Amino acid sequence: MTFEELQLEWNAMEVPARSHDDLLGMTRASHLPRLRKMRMRLIGECGFSVLFVTAVIVVSDLFSGPLWLSVAFIACNILFLFNDFLGYGYLQILPQRISLQLSLLKFTERMKRLVVLSRIASVSMGLVAILILIVRVRVGADNIILWAIMVPLLIGVTWLSSRNWSRRIREVKRMLRDLNE
Repeated sequence: MTFEELQLEWNAMEVPARSHDDLLGMTRASHLPRLRKMRMRLIGECGFSVLFVTAVIVVSDLFSGPLWLSVAFIACNILFLFNDFLGYGYLQILPQRISLQLSLLKFTERMKRLVVLSRIASVSMGLVAILILIVRVRVGADNIILWAIMVPLLIGVTWLSSRNWSRRIREVKRMLRDLNE
C-alpha cells in the first residue's frame, strides 16, 4: 500500500461529529485517572478520620470531662474533615482555564494552600489529643509507655498528612511535565 492509497482511505473514513460539550469534556482535567486515584485515597482518609474520632470518644468517654476539651476536640476534627472535604472538592472540580496545562498550574497553587491548612489541622488535632491525655491520664511510672507511644504517634500522623499532600502536589507537577513533553 502506498502513501497515496493510505491517505485516500484515511480521507474516505467518516468520523462521527462531536459536539462542543463532548470535546470540552475530553479535555477536562477532572477526568484524569491520576486525579481519580487521589480522590479515592482522600475518601479513605476521611473514613479513617471518622473512625479515629469515634474511637477517641468511646475510649476516653470524652463527653464526661471538661466541656472545653470536648468542644476543642470536635472543632479540630471538624477542621480536619473540612480540610479533607475541601481537598476532595479541589480534586473533583478543577479550575478550568484556557488549556489543561493552565488548569493544572492553578490546581497546584490551590493545593499548596491546602497543605498549610492540612498542617494546621493535624497539629491542632495532635495538641488536643495530648490535652485529652493530660486531663484523662496522669503522667506516672505505670503509664509512661502510653506517653512514649502517643507523642511520636501524633508527630508521625502530622508528618504523614503533610507528606500525603506533598505527594499529591508532586503527582500534579508530574502530570504537567508529561503534558509539556
